[in-house]
Amino acid sequence: MDRKDINLRVGALIIKDNKLLTVKHKDFPFYYTVGGRLEFGESTEQAAMREVFEETGYRLEVERLAIVSENFFVPEYKDKDHHEIVFYYLMKGCESLEIADGTPTDEEREQLFWLDLGGLEGVHLVPPFLKTSLKELHSDTGVKHIMRDERK
Repeated sequence: MDRKDINLRVGALIIKDNKLLTVKHKDFPFYYTVGGRLEFGESTEQAAMREVFEETGYRLEVERLAIVSENFFVPEYKDKDHHEIVFYYLMKGCESLEIADGTPTDEEREQLFWLDLGGLEGVHLVPPFLKTSLKELHSDTGVKHIMRDERK
């Protein structure tokens, strides 16, 4: 495969009352964190704060970088070999959020949902390592580096 793509993204870990704020696209069967691609010239921290504001309407600050994920994969819907790097930031100020399940984001086909961190076993959350990593966020103050290779 000659077609390649590298993608630099951020994810915002927004936790309130032991629940993670996630996004669900109407066309996909899974949940994912608030976040998105970096814009040229902005830091990953700035991108995380911008994405949170764009998708929720709230201005939250970064508490700390929690996870850096590198993922190699070929999506089913594209004929490209992907290398994705995601910086996941734990956000602060989440106690002020008043977001109801089903609230739309800035994207027409996306909605926000709170997922209970104690009940993620049967939930399709991507990337899947978040299910275990989220439980360790407050006991581990370092930055976790996760590498996944899902190419066939």
